[in-house]
Amino acid sequence: MFLVQKSDENSSLFRRYASRFFVRAELIKDADPFRILSEVNDVSTSYKDLHVWQLSMDYVMEIYRLTRDFPEYEKYGLGSQLQRSAVSIPSNIAEGSGRQHRKEFIQFLYLARGSLLESLTQLAIANRLDYINDSCLESIEAVGKRST
Repeated sequence: MFLVQKSDENSSLFRRYASRFFVRAELIKDADPFRILSEVNDVSTSYKDLHVWQLSMDYVMEIYRLTRDFPEYEKYGLGSQLQRSAVSIPSNIAEGSGRQHRKEFIQFLYLARGSLLESLTQLAIANRLDYINDSCLESIEAVGKRST
């Protein structure tokens, strides 16, 4: 089996984005659905004004930057799946905010959280494939433990 060796450039790139990446992941994961709902009580509030949506959009940008350095053969594999799960986070927040009932919005917020956990799992897989290093994975796991 061919294993891709991490280059210093890839590790450096990930470290550059890692601190912002993990802070955003933690904030999205720990977001309280009821606090988010209180932000949208005003009819004029758009999903774009929600702090958790803004954080999740930043998270998506960082996932795309990270997966840009994955091996070319992962273009339609793990990299693509990781991008899709990340894109699902702000998409579910936006879709839920347009629902008629608060319960529906809460359900979409939980779906967004599930997509975040899915992307964190995919990052752990990337670590096992040596696309990201162990210290990055440990940071990801620490974020995951705080959410339970």
